[in-house]
Amino acid sequence: MVRRPKKSWRSKVLFLDFKKFVPRTSQRQKEYQVRVTQRGVYRTAEEAEEPWASAPHGRRNRPGGAGAFSWGLVVGARKVWAHGELSANYKGPEVAKWLKQKVAPTLKAAKVGRTYTFRTDRDPCLTGAVGKEALKALPCPHELAEAHMQAAMPHDFSIWHKVQSTIVEEEADWPPSQRTESRASYKARVGRIVRNLDGDYIKKVCASVYNRAQAIVEAKGYRHKAD
Repeated sequence: MVRRPKKSWRSKVLFLDFKKFVPRTSQRQKEYQVRVTQRGVYRTAEEAEEPWASAPHGRRNRPGGAGAFSWGLVVGARKVWAHGELSANYKGPEVAKWLKQKVAPTLKAAKVGRTYTFRTDRDPCLTGAVGKEALKALPCPHELAEAHMQAAMPHDFSIWHKVQSTIVEEEADWPPSQRTESRASYKARVGRIVRNLDGDYIKKVCASVYNRAQAIVEAKGYRHKAD
């Protein structure tokens, strides 16, 4: 895997991944989301007990969401190629339908040929017969990550974190009286944020996969420090 030139990860590899989202639509839910993501907060002694300054208990006072859903994303070569909503607990047939009806036509229209490689992790919906058939129908070669190469994907390290961070950052600018939204509005924001991911950022993130792959090889598949 690391024999592929680093520049090819920036321009010749397309990555597929999915992420589950739990919409936080009420003000209380949104405040909870911010507190959950607090890391290394600096505060004065007087602020130590303020709700915003401490992470909530994992099992109590935990508000729910407005119905979870998942989002699929194909990214690489400085742009988002395809994205869309799936059910929270998506299965092989649903993903196969999405690949055949949305992803494949998009890649064909862009004249993506054999110079590109379509790379995925080992999500059960893709390793089953239905998923494999849908991957074979794509207009470019596909590549399932080997078990020890699961970390050589960009999404969990950066892209999805950026999407979720942007959601929270946008809400921080909302007036307190307007910190509520519908589930449909939340999903629309996820789609907009994904669609508008910066090309230079995508290039950087995809190129970093090479460094992770090299680290995995050098560590012989064991734990390694992420870049």
